[in-house]
Amino acid sequence: MSGGPQQGLVIHGPGGDLVGRLFAAAPGCPGPTVVFAHGVPGIDQPYDLAVGLREAGWNAVVWHYRGCWGSSGTFSIAGMLSDIAAVVTDLCSGRHPEVDPGRLVIAGHSFGSWAAITAALDDPRIRAVAAYGVVPEPSWCEDSLDDLTAHCVPWLHGITAAEYLEQYRAIDASQSPVKRIAELAPRPLLLLHGGADTGVPASDARKLFDRAAQPRELRIHPDADHDFTGARHWLLAQLTEWLGGAGLGPAEG
Repeated sequence: MSGGPQQGLVIHGPGGDLVGRLFAAAPGCPGPTVVFAHGVPGIDQPYDLAVGLREAGWNAVVWHYRGCWGSSGTFSIAGMLSDIAAVVTDLCSGRHPEVDPGRLVIAGHSFGSWAAITAALDDPRIRAVAAYGVVPEPSWCEDSLDDLTAHCVPWLHGITAAEYLEQYRAIDASQSPVKRIAELAPRPLLLLHGGADTGVPASDARKLFDRAAQPRELRIHPDADHDFTGARHWLLAQLTEWLGGAGLGPAEG
């Protein structure tokens, strides 16, 4: 039985039940789908992008990691990757008639871009990757305990700032997009960044782009910050245009 244009999701992941929402472009009819991976803790949510993509003919899935924004369980950085795998498995299961399993794209923001790229490198079910506010190498942008205490862990369940930082520092080379990004080819890669991003400089995105193989694109908005405040329409336009040329969209179904 198909649902409507907005459907609540509960996905049973390995670390808890993951809650989210499916924005369905054509309820009951299989189509291409963008799975969003938000940042941590995820205060900036991509609902505007999801609605815009639905209007352009794409399904969009917005969901939350374990221990985050209503999903059960205890948050962990390693859990972000297995949670993405659980979401992809659920979408490929046939449980959602709106989702064509052969046309799944993942789009990650901030630390979610690290998770999106890393997950895609080991999961061929993900057919293309978009990253915005790109975090290409976690060791390049470590937050302090004070920053984590004030701006991160209050919205995460079951983890302290010290535990978060310990897990962050434990990310190894096998989970480094900078070291492995060339392995993503021949799947398409889009990197979007703000030239006024003071948290993660645009030069970091350029370094990742330089190590990637074709097909790849890098687009920088000169005035956008890390969350693309005031540039969300530009962000949606770039994502929609790129998706239209990736060979996975509604016209190709």
